[in-house]
Amino acid sequence: MQAVDGTGAGDAFAAGFLYGYLRGWDLYEVGRFANACGAMCVTAMGATEGVGDFVAVRRFIEEHEARMG
Repeated sequence: MQAVDGTGAGDAFAAGFLYGYLRGWDLYEVGRFANACGAMCVTAMGATEGVGDFVAVRRFIEEHEARMG
Protein backbone atom coordinates (compact mmCIF):
# COMPACT_ATOMS: atom_id res chain seq x y z
CA MET A 1 0.00 0.00 0.00
CA GLN A 2 1.28 3.45 -0.87
CA ALA A 3 -0.02 6.74 0.51
CA VAL A 4 -1.19 8.99 -2.30
CA ASP A 5 -3.11 11.84 -0.63
CA GLY A 6 -3.62 12.58 3.07
CA THR A 7 -6.79 14.58 2.52
CA GLY A 8 -9.55 13.27 4.75
CA ALA A 9 -7.46 10.74 6.68
CA GLY A 10 -8.26 12.29 10.05
CA ASP A 11 -11.95 12.52 9.24
CA ALA A 12 -12.00 8.89 8.10
CA PHE A 13 -10.22 7.84 11.30
CA ALA A 14 -12.73 9.80 13.42
CA ALA A 15 -15.67 8.29 11.54
CA GLY A 16 -14.29 4.78 12.04
CA PHE A 17 -13.66 5.48 15.72
CA LEU A 18 -17.19 6.74 16.26
CA TYR A 19 -18.65 3.82 14.33
CA GLY A 20 -17.03 1.29 16.63
CA TYR A 21 -17.45 3.30 19.82
CA LEU A 22 -21.17 3.80 19.29
CA ARG A 23 -21.56 0.06 18.76
CA GLY A 24 -19.92 -0.68 22.09
CA TRP A 25 -16.77 -2.33 20.74
CA ASP A 26 -13.77 -2.56 23.05
CA LEU A 27 -11.09 0.07 22.59
CA TYR A 28 -8.73 -2.31 20.76
CA GLU A 29 -11.35 -3.09 18.09
CA VAL A 30 -12.33 0.56 17.83
CA GLY A 31 -8.68 1.51 17.26
CA ARG A 32 -8.11 -1.21 14.66
CA PHE A 33 -11.17 -0.19 12.71
CA ALA A 34 -10.42 3.55 12.92
CA ASN A 35 -6.82 3.05 11.83
CA ALA A 36 -7.93 0.97 8.87
CA CYS A 37 -10.40 3.68 7.81
CA GLY A 38 -7.67 6.32 7.92
CA ALA A 39 -5.20 4.08 6.13
CA MET A 40 -7.65 3.24 3.36
CA CYS A 41 -8.43 6.91 2.86
CA VAL A 42 -4.86 7.84 1.93
CA THR A 43 -4.62 5.22 -0.83
CA ALA A 44 -6.50 7.38 -3.37
CA MET A 45 -6.72 11.05 -4.32
CA GLY A 46 -9.45 12.99 -2.55
CA ALA A 47 -11.13 12.79 0.81
CA THR A 48 -13.49 9.89 0.08
CA GLU A 49 -12.22 7.89 -2.90
CA GLY A 50 -10.17 5.42 -0.83
CA VAL A 51 -12.77 4.92 1.89
CA GLY A 52 -14.74 1.69 1.64
CA ASP A 53 -17.82 0.26 3.27
CA PHE A 54 -17.82 -1.88 6.42
CA VAL A 55 -17.02 -5.10 4.57
CA ALA A 56 -14.14 -3.48 2.68
CA VAL A 57 -12.64 -2.12 5.93
CA ARG A 58 -12.85 -5.53 7.62
CA ARG A 59 -11.24 -7.16 4.59
CA PHE A 60 -8.49 -4.51 4.63
CA ILE A 61 -7.81 -5.29 8.31
CA GLU A 62 -7.65 -9.04 7.71
CA GLU A 63 -5.35 -8.71 4.69
CA HIS A 64 -2.91 -6.38 6.43
CA GLU A 65 -2.84 -8.27 9.72
CA ALA A 66 -2.11 -11.48 7.82
CA ARG A 67 0.90 -9.78 6.22
CA MET A 68 2.17 -8.57 9.58
CA GLY A 69 2.20 -12.11 10.90
